[in-house]
Amino acid sequence: ERWLRLEENLAYGRESFLLGQNGMYGWPLYFPIAFLVKTPLPLLLLCGWAAGTWLREMVRTRMRAASNPFSAGKRFALFLFPAVYWLASLASRLNIGYRHLLPVLPFLYVGVASCLGPLLGPGPARRPLGPLATSRIRRRISRLAVGVLLTWTALGTLLVTPHYLAYFNELAGGVDNGWRFLADSNTDWGQTFKALALHQGESGLGSVKLSAFTFYDPGAYGVVYEPISPMQGAPTVLPRRLNPAAGLYAISATTLDGVPLAYPATFDWFRHRAPFSQIGHVMFLYDVQPLPGTWIAQCNTPVVPLTADAVDEGLGVPGLRHVTFDCEQSLVLAGGGATPGWYARAIPEQTHLQWPDAGEQRSELLPEWIAAMPLDGLALSYVQPRNGTLPAFAMWECNGCGLPEPERIVELDGVVTFLGISAPSVAKAGTTVEVMTFWEIVTPPDRLISLKLHLSGDDGIPIVVGDGLGYPVEQWEPGDQLVQRHLLAIDETMPAGKYTLRAGAYWLDSLAPLGTETLTFQLRVE
Repeated sequence: ERWLRLEENLAYGRESFLLGQNGMYGWPLYFPIAFLVKTPLPLLLLCGWAAGTWLREMVRTRMRAASNPFSAGKRFALFLFPAVYWLASLASRLNIGYRHLLPVLPFLYVGVASCLGPLLGPGPARRPLGPLATSRIRRRISRLAVGVLLTWTALGTLLVTPHYLAYFNELAGGVDNGWRFLADSNTDWGQTFKALALHQGESGLGSVKLSAFTFYDPGAYGVVYEPISPMQGAPTVLPRRLNPAAGLYAISATTLDGVPLAYPATFDWFRHRAPFSQIGHVMFLYDVQPLPGTWIAQCNTPVVPLTADAVDEGLGVPGLRHVTFDCEQSLVLAGGGATPGWYARAIPEQTHLQWPDAGEQRSELLPEWIAAMPLDGLALSYVQPRNGTLPAFAMWECNGCGLPEPERIVELDGVVTFLGISAPSVAKAGTTVEVMTFWEIVTPPDRLISLKLHLSGDDGIPIVVGDGLGYPVEQWEPGDQLVQRHLLAIDETMPAGKYTLRAGAYWLDSLAPLGTETLTFQLRVE
């Protein structure tokens, strides 16, 4: 009966996590990686040393019996079970913990001792001359090295006491960073509840919104909490997951990594923020103050990712202003960035959750031209990497991410104000020049306009045109700021020399310009 239940479990799959990936049927490299990051590093070094010693002995003796009790052939038999077990683990679809590797450890330890024992034992009782003296020095160095490695192992164990389950070695960045690699029984199986209850009592922390992978009530350990996903009595998906409600949160490393959640990215908002405390290395405490945003601007290229209902449910902000724009050619700052808000964009489906420092690597998700702009108040806040009821998408918080102070202000017919331009002074023939113009909305027009950028010669006739507008005028409101991206494809046959960039705006129905002042800037083509 137990075997049949195991077969059913394997056929259904099991939630697992590896290096930012969530899956149901595991990965061939899961256990090799788990062994590398969960086994104490000095023991890995001892294993490597022993393997090198064994191979050297096999070459020297050509598989003949050695003079010590464990010959090379016998050691092969000793390592046969771990080798077969390792090969079987590569095909396992149940990737839930380093604990499944525990059967190989006794064989490895005995094998390491058998390989290194003769090297560390007493040498020949003869006068230390020539090679014998060298051999004795090597033995002393080897004993010292083994002593250092064993001391290192003991100290590493003492430093993590009593949170042994959460141990990760230095290859993973230590015990506080192991959750980036593995989850489930590798990090948190509820062993932090006592420490959490003690912290609540000593610090007067009060009740927390608790998320953990457990089948029992943490209140039995004195934890004062309100359950959130995936705990019993909690909604399947965290309400306001894109902008969590105010309060104190305690999020387990296991659920932070998406195990076992309906949406693995449910707690991605927390992944992009540093906790104010880590209990037992793997229980993260957050003091959440939601963003009081007033608008959300969504890129419509390739699609608008969030429906109105998804925005209301995910952000929990009533009366939010909704804006859409084409982020390949425009960037909108609703209200000029004076009030906070959000940006959202559909992204290609990906297999990895974003690392917590992804806000510093936003160019992976944003168009390059926007990522390169000096918007200090723009920070990645949420990523849903997989398609579901909504397409894969990324969200950024905009809190004080307005444009720099303009160097030149020219109002055009009371409709828009020109704030400036960002353009190179020199361009090469045969390349595409990228130019940004900056605008502020004064009065939304009742008919369509376009923002122009022409490259012309001395006669004023346009040679290259880069007009466009990625922000529909029917959505404009006074005070909005707009960055328009213009691409000028310069023909490789264009003669070298000085040319003029002419910026402005015009009515689409009549092609009549807005304003009378000509906005010109110099560009040299080489």
